[in-house]
Amino acid sequence: MSEATVLYQKVDRVALIAFNRPQAMNASTYQLRTELTAAFEAAEQDDEVRVVVLTGEGRAFSAGADLREPFTDQRATVEEHLHEDHKPLINFIRHSKKCYIAAINGAAAGISVGYALACDMVAIAESAYIYSPFAAISLIPDGCVTWQLAHYLGRARAYEMIIGNGRLTATEANEAGLVNRVFADDDFRAQALSWAGEVAENSAPLSLRFAKEALWKAADSSWEETFNKEAELQNFCVNTVDNIEGATAFLEKRKPVFVGK
Repeated sequence: MSEATVLYQKVDRVALIAFNRPQAMNASTYQLRTELTAAFEAAEQDDEVRVVVLTGEGRAFSAGADLREPFTDQRATVEEHLHEDHKPLINFIRHSKKCYIAAINGAAAGISVGYALACDMVAIAESAYIYSPFAAISLIPDGCVTWQLAHYLGRARAYEMIIGNGRLTATEANEAGLVNRVFADDDFRAQALSWAGEVAENSAPLSLRFAKEALWKAADSSWEETFNKEAELQNFCVNTVDNIEGATAFLEKRKPVFVGK
């Protein structure tokens, strides 16, 4: 049996999912995507998990697609490959009920940038970087990376980065608002997991879930559509066990115990 290309570990209320092809800079293969689907589903179905950390083993987050594995082995065209193999996984992150944190431990390139930026928050190691290598091989970014870069960098800066095969350092990514935390290389994973643990412990599960849903709606919608979505979600939240517990704990000056209901 071949070695697992995705590792799954649960620490309290945090699920750690790691790309595990360090010898190939965690480049994506059919096996990896299959195992990643299973890992995502395991986290989604585990009621104890509130936060999922997505990272890479070794010195890279991921180099993107493994160019040594032709997509034509499974799909007729690259368009079909993107729609059938990558879009469902990126959409899984976006529509998950869990909070996803990308922990970019090293180089993040190609399609992996789409996975990372689809996460709800991002941590990056001091020496890590986000890389767009597509123009060097006469391609363009995929995985909705153009949408992400245009929103964060602005159209002109995003275009320059893409056509110039540009890199964003951890500092530049932080200044542009692509990432939330920059952690030291030496204990990067421990710091990322500690942060994820704090989020899982201190944030109400329904707030994690519905703030995510509302923000994605806001990114694609008008002011009025966003207002209406917020009102719909707030109406649900205000009638939950956790809302009553949170209000009671506030009045009693104690820490609330949330159950996600």
